[in-house]
Amino acid sequence: MILHIIKRGGRGMPIVADEDDRWRYLKRLYYLNDKNHPARWERDVDALGSGLHFQRPEAWGGKRDPYVDILSYCLMDNHHHLFLSERDEGGVAAFVKSLSSSMSQAYNGKHGGDGSIFQGPPKKRFVEDDDYLKFLYVYINVKNPFERYPGGIQEAIDNFDAAWESSLKYDFSSLPDCAGKRASPIVLLDMFNDSFVDSADFKEFARVQMRRYQQFLNDVDVDDLE
Repeated sequence: MILHIIKRGGRGMPIVADEDDRWRYLKRLYYLNDKNHPARWERDVDALGSGLHFQRPEAWGGKRDPYVDILSYCLMDNHHHLFLSERDEGGVAAFVKSLSSSMSQAYNGKHGGDGSIFQGPPKKRFVEDDDYLKFLYVYINVKNPFERYPGGIQEAIDNFDAAWESSLKYDFSSLPDCAGKRASPIVLLDMFNDSFVDSADFKEFARVQMRRYQQFLNDVDVDDLE
């Protein structure tokens, strides 16, 4: 099972408030995607020292056993996207629940509040063909970071190369991995490599799709995801 998950903040509120929240999101993507992580996982990870190590604490024992393969992701201020391939039945639900619970608990503890910071259950769409799979690599890794470009997404489309380079500097999406600029253990690129000849092929595919942005989105009913 392959699907696209969107989780939005309740009432459009932020789900991250600062850089520390964003870096901890990356840690959660890696460490919570493990059936053998303990409840107090962050204590063990923080004991490894400062920085983003992605080392598995020895105290956890055994081998890392992921719930899902993370194909892509993008963290925005008030929502996040996950492109997931389920390894075992129930894996997606277990991972998303663990991730959402951890984010809510930490955000409330740091910034005040109670309960889930998210707006109800996640929105999801199953991937049933190669065209939609290729589209999702653009939608998650390019369209969303392009929204952060000065002047907005239309300005980004009009200045694609500059927007591409700017988006590569945003650490909290998997675009740098897909573009061959980073090799994060969070993301599995097997399906990406099956879909595109190389990162240059992906960039040119994205350029075409972003130029046809409005029509392309209508063709795949992306409004259902919003």
